[in-house]
Amino acid sequence: MNIMRSPPTTAGGSQPDLSKIPADNISDTQITFRKRKQPADRECQCSDEIKLVRNELSRITSLLENYIGSNTQIMSQMNQSIVEVKSEITDLRASHEQTRNLISSNVAEISIQIQDIETATSKISIENSHIKTQLSHLQS
Repeated sequence: MNIMRSPPTTAGGSQPDLSKIPADNISDTQITFRKRKQPADRECQCSDEIKLVRNELSRITSLLENYIGSNTQIMSQMNQSIVEVKSEITDLRASHEQTRNLISSNVAEISIQIQDIETATSKISIENSHIKTQLSHLQS
């Protein structure tokens, strides 16, 4: 008794042709993608794209390194300029303080001289009026 049977479907077998099965009956789990093996001497398109990306990345990296270098140089120059400005401000403060002290002492000296002149002027006025009175007595 030799009964011909078909092999069990769970044991394997070939995949059905998905292009002939209606789209309603296909689930995502039934679809698989396989990459065909390519000859070793043939380069794929992605390797060219990868080379382009690498070249672009190295160009961008070079630009960024140049940018960082120039920024570092600019920051160094700015720091040096700031130090110079701070030094100049300190010098100006010291010079201003000396000038202010000198002016204050000159004002004090001038005030004393003005008082001396006022005192001398009042003495001269008194003497002048005294001389006038004596002269008027002599003339009378």
